[in-house]
Amino acid sequence: MNHALLSLCALLVIVNPSLDILQTTRSETSKEVPVTPLAPTISGHRTAITTGFVMDQTRLVVRDRDTWVQVWSRINRPPEPPLPEIDFAREMLVVAAMGWRPSSGYRIIIEKAYLHEQYPRLEVVVRSIDNSKCPGLGHFTVITAPIDIVRLPQTDRGVVFREIEAPDCPKVK
Repeated sequence: MNHALLSLCALLVIVNPSLDILQTTRSETSKEVPVTPLAPTISGHRTAITTGFVMDQTRLVVRDRDTWVQVWSRINRPPEPPLPEIDFAREMLVVAAMGWRPSSGYRIIIEKAYLHEQYPRLEVVVRSIDNSKCPGLGHFTVITAPIDIVRLPQTDRGVVFREIEAPDCPKVK
């Protein structure tokens, strides 16, 4: 019964955009915080951070070294690349994994992050990209597991993820 009631309430919030909860968060002021990719960027695109697989869609916040060691081992297959060193007194990591995909035409990017004041939280924007159906764009038929890891300033606030799904088809001449 409780599950059905909770589902009904969630549905009402989603369907009724005039509810005060949604209006308040839409008009709330926020401050963008710097997002630094852990992997290098080449020609405007982020490179792969790992050679391993994360089978499921995953969103993680890593605030300490012990957790980071566990996460790094989970996302990499032996032999593991060297563990990137992070100053957890000043920074934390956010990990977004897309899970297994059937081709090389998928990417995931943690684009932005915002600190909100009225309802204190850190909002992280994650964009999942499916280029597998883009005309004129070739892809390899191989199982991939796109992942992105970024550094953010350390905060003890709760983290919420805003998901965006969008193709990123370049114009082919």
